[in-house]
Amino acid sequence: MKVYVAAPGVIKEKAKKAMDHVRAEGHEITFDWIANENFRPHWRDHREEGRIHAEKEREGAVTCAVLILIMPPKELLDRGLGCFIEFGMSAGNYRTLWIIDYEDYSRDSIFYCLNDVHFLTWESMIEALKMARDTELANEAELDSMLMDRYQQG
Repeated sequence: MKVYVAAPGVIKEKAKKAMDHVRAEGHEITFDWIANENFRPHWRDHREEGRIHAEKEREGAVTCAVLILIMPPKELLDRGLGCFIEFGMSAGNYRTLWIIDYEDYSRDSIFYCLNDVHFLTWESMIEALKMARDTELANEAELDSMLMDRYQQG
């Protein structure tokens, strides 16, 4: 399964940990933005390189089967809002969205009502990755249905 992990740079260690779990379960990361993170402060001075990097991020967000969004703590919400751009690209392309929210504040979003949005704990994310690896799924809708049955919203 192709996965994109989105998170603010201020909590990149959690994103890296999530990517490690994705890979350990045999899934593919569509774009590893952490591996290229040293470039980020310099994009204003290197527009062409910035454009290429941004295209790779967009491609990763729209070609994934699942986007995992790791929500920042509330006090860091104003730092690293780029992860919500990738979230929007994936949502707009009807990808499955897994939201890891340690403080449970993202449930205030209208997107909570969508069937392809799942609020998972860290442990249930790892379990879902294993389920996706071990189950022959014909499409993402089957994965969404399986997750809805397993991790009821609400």
